[in-house]
Amino acid sequence: MRSRSPRESPLDLLLHTALDAVIVMSADGKIAEWNDYAGTMFGWRRDEALGRNMAELIIPERLRAAHAEGLRHFLDTGEEGYLRQRIELPALHRSGREFPVEVRISPIDLDGGTAFVGCLRDLSARRALQQELHEAERQFGILVESITDYAIYMLDPEGRVTTWNSGAERIKGYRADEIVGQHFSRFYTEEDREAGVPAENLRRAAEAGKVAGEGGRVRKNGSHFAANIVMEAIRDTAGRLIGFAKITRDITAQREAQEMLDRAREQLLQASKMEAIGQLTGGVAHDFNNLLTAVSGSLALLEPRISDV
Repeated sequence: MRSRSPRESPLDLLLHTALDAVIVMSADGKIAEWNDYAGTMFGWRRDEALGRNMAELIIPERLRAAHAEGLRHFLDTGEEGYLRQRIELPALHRSGREFPVEVRISPIDLDGGTAFVGCLRDLSARRALQQELHEAERQFGILVESITDYAIYMLDPEGRVTTWNSGAERIKGYRADEIVGQHFSRFYTEEDREAGVPAENLRRAAEAGKVAGEGGRVRKNGSHFAANIVMEAIRDTAGRLIGFAKITRDITAQREAQEMLDRAREQLLQASKMEAIGQLTGGVAHDFNNLLTAVSGSLALLEPRISDV
């Protein structure tokens, strides 16, 4: 690590310790100082940059006039304009490649005269990440919108609908423009609303992070359906609750199929019971018939004797 002299000025410290490109330019726009990071960012060595006009060196030609005008305006009026503001604009690499930078230019007093120090940060990696995130969000949006078997939507912390997919429209019957901004409690039955179930589910999801279960829900047309639901709390990087992700699946058909299966099993059980009773009564009848046959035979043998008496 480079040792720092107690005699170093704040500008020297900035030049040698900043993680951004730091460029000092005189009032006429010529580069008076240039740190190592600026050389890495723009492709020019310090000895090549010193004395060159900054606009011609690192600013695309279409923006040079505006840059020079901004500096002249400050020198003429003292009004800072775009100075001290963080702005994003294209910068020019030695190779001719343009890339985005964040710039902050401040006036300073240098050798008794006005000069400017610019701090520039390369935004290429940030922009690339933003584009990747944007594309990922776009692809995710397409995926969510293409799912029609599940209602997938978002709620704000108070339970108002903020997003709505095609599956939600198919299952619940509301178009996005009809339901976004409305409270999700309208999907519950009147009995559940009176019992405070929607508010309780929000509270439980906020506290536990997730709520899952089954229950009755109501469509736009007033018809009821059986639903399997999952509600998960969404928090920002600071841990603040920013909303809920909600997934609802219509399980009415599965419920009906299960009920039919249960009835079939019950009928089969009843049939099995009747068959067992039939077999039991059949066996008893057979045994009783055998008994009657024995009794009849005995009576036949006794009949001559009874006649002789």
